[in-house]
Amino acid sequence: MPIRIEQIELFLALSEMGSFTAVADKLERPQPTVSRQIKLLEDELGLRLLDRKQRQVKLTEFGHSFLDHAKRIQAAHQNAMLFAEGSRSKPSGHLQLETLPGIASTVLSKFETEFSAKYPEISLGINTIRPSEGDKELTADVRIHLSLPKDESLVARPLCQIARNFFASPEFVQQYGPFNHPRDLLGVPCIQLAFAQGQPESWFFVEGDQTFPLEVAGAITVDMGYLAILGGINGLGAIWLGETQVVEEIESGKLVRLFEQDFAPHQTLYIIYRGRQYQPQKERVFIEAIVKHFKVTHP
Repeated sequence: MPIRIEQIELFLALSEMGSFTAVADKLERPQPTVSRQIKLLEDELGLRLLDRKQRQVKLTEFGHSFLDHAKRIQAAHQNAMLFAEGSRSKPSGHLQLETLPGIASTVLSKFETEFSAKYPEISLGINTIRPSEGDKELTADVRIHLSLPKDESLVARPLCQIARNFFASPEFVQQYGPFNHPRDLLGVPCIQLAFAQGQPESWFFVEGDQTFPLEVAGAITVDMGYLAILGGINGLGAIWLGETQVVEEIESGKLVRLFEQDFAPHQTLYIIYRGRQYQPQKERVFIEAIVKHFKVTHP
């Protein structure tokens, strides 16, 4: 009987979890089925993969040697399936994106309409994550973020440079201005973002080739960028956000940049996805489209 991919996947799961019961629960398979498939795999190979004498299942010496082969078999199977998917005529399926709230609003307001019209068979789901979560495990299909991932197997492709600038409502400027330098914000109400245990993030600005801290007084602290924008529009304080987050508010005149001179630090925005030989077609067309979108909007 030839080796089945199901047997390889069960063996790999056992090598990680060390328990037939745990594997059966996670994969929602009857435990006798898991045991039988592993026994069939061992019979086909002619050698034992697992030591079942102890309560915790452990790999035999041959099992350890076979582990790398099993991983390559699984990877080859996945690549073959992805290649078949990529050969279909129309990209389709559900694609999950995780990104910052400000980027999510940009994607929804401008990009998503064009993308849906071109690829109607792809449904798009968007989850928002905090700036501090940029290096966590990738659970979605793709991520757009300012932070590089810790996982070196992930691809981080630069999309554009985003300037983080200072904004306020015209009424706020009239009341507290004029503003010629970021230090003019000292003692003025500011709306700060808080990400780590309620602590407001530190502001800073760039002048020449140096970066300087800006110890502003937070009139309000919020945990989402859109709340800072709302407070800024209502004249409750100055805000410090990425240019992409306030495009519509600037165009409508609800917010204005506080300084003519450029004091904004620039950060790289990345699109992050799993590196693999055959990328799912839905991911490939999404990445190509979003790269093109940011190249046009942020040349």
